[in-house]
Amino acid sequence: LLGDANVQAIVVTLRDVTARRELEAQLERRAFHDELTGLANRTLFADRVTHALERQARNPAFQVAVMFIDVDDFKAVNDGLGHASGDLLLQQVALRLRASLRPSDSVARFGGDEFAILLEDVSVEEAQETADRILEVLKLPVAIGEARFGVAVSIGLAFADPESTVEELLRDADIAMYGAKANGKGCAIVFDAKLRESAARRLSMKIELGGALDSKQFRLVYQPIHDLSDRSIRGFEALLRWDHPVRGTVPPLDFIPVAEETGDIVAIGRWVLETACRQAVIWNEQHLSPLTMSVNVSAVQFHHPRFIDDLRAVLERSGLDGNLLTLELTESVLLEQERVTELLGTIRSLGVGIAIDDFGTGYSSLSYLQQFPVTAVKIDRSFVSEVSGATNNGLVRSVIAIAESLNLTTVAEGIETTYQLEALEGLKCGLAQGFYLSRPVNAHEIDAILAANSSLAAAPTR
Repeated sequence: LLGDANVQAIVVTLRDVTARRELEAQLERRAFHDELTGLANRTLFADRVTHALERQARNPAFQVAVMFIDVDDFKAVNDGLGHASGDLLLQQVALRLRASLRPSDSVARFGGDEFAILLEDVSVEEAQETADRILEVLKLPVAIGEARFGVAVSIGLAFADPESTVEELLRDADIAMYGAKANGKGCAIVFDAKLRESAARRLSMKIELGGALDSKQFRLVYQPIHDLSDRSIRGFEALLRWDHPVRGTVPPLDFIPVAEETGDIVAIGRWVLETACRQAVIWNEQHLSPLTMSVNVSAVQFHHPRFIDDLRAVLERSGLDGNLLTLELTESVLLEQERVTELLGTIRSLGVGIAIDDFGTGYSSLSYLQQFPVTAVKIDRSFVSEVSGATNNGLVRSVIAIAESLNLTTVAEGIETTYQLEALEGLKCGLAQGFYLSRPVNAHEIDAILAANSSLAAAPTR
């Protein structure tokens, strides 16, 4: 105001805008980043994919790929160790994903246990190598409180073409990820047209599953479980099959995960349990030696509030002695320690046995065998397939020795050769099942097998 005779000075007005700028920066960060991991969120990731596709449109040699990553069985960690531990696990996964990528790559958290990665200017081989590296890095043990375990993830990988949109590319990567889940989890799958067809079938399956039970499209087959000391039949495992009116027999690996997502597994599992128990009663009335029945129980079914009531009701209606029934649970179920201990204790009070299925392939540790009232351990077929003479038997030998010291029954799954059978006999494994001994068959075929065995047992010896 130099021109004002009353002032004749320069007047400066100052305002501290630090708080406002910090708030703006915080709001902008929250709008584009995940608060838990600090990674980009879905909005920022989609924007980066958009720019990458624009660069590819200008230069077709500039290859763009997107990965979708989902942590396998994360709910079991959340339920078993608590949400705080689940958050720590997600933060560890985020750190390892960052460390596995190039500076030019982008990684985002899409919410829950899902992550996405953008790979720019990358070849097919380089993208697949990155996926393999991520799988290996995440398998290294993570310390969450007192627990230490490797993290298994399912990865879907999709490559952009000149006509790809952001939505299409993300959708294809998501479909490929579900393909990896259906392929047994813990692996990476590259998207192709077959996977799109599979996704359409999956949606159709969700719609059809609800009426399949009422339409009597499900049936059970039974695989004999043999005593390796004399190769006699000790019991059976009930296995579910879906006879679809159009698709034919649908493999359990295709529809069980879908049934778990929709919640239909609870009603289906209840039907399996009752059908298997009624069949066990029939066979035990016809057979001199007691025959057991093993039934797989989904984690979703196991944690349903009415599961114990359903189990009691099935035993009462069928008349099966609880000591002749074994429930097979996967290791991931054991993570929710406090509630699981109570549930398993109630199950054992009914006389029902508890077997850990696919032992050695999940999250649990050997110490869980002492913490829970487990009665049997089922050695996973992937370990049985490695059995060979006096070598390569260390893992199976150790499991059998530990089970024996804890007075647990060992059941070897997936016996496919004479060599495996004889090797397991030499290792003093208790029970065994597999295609070499018998494929899963219908109830009337089991009737014939039991009749034949009874005839042999009754025949005089010379």
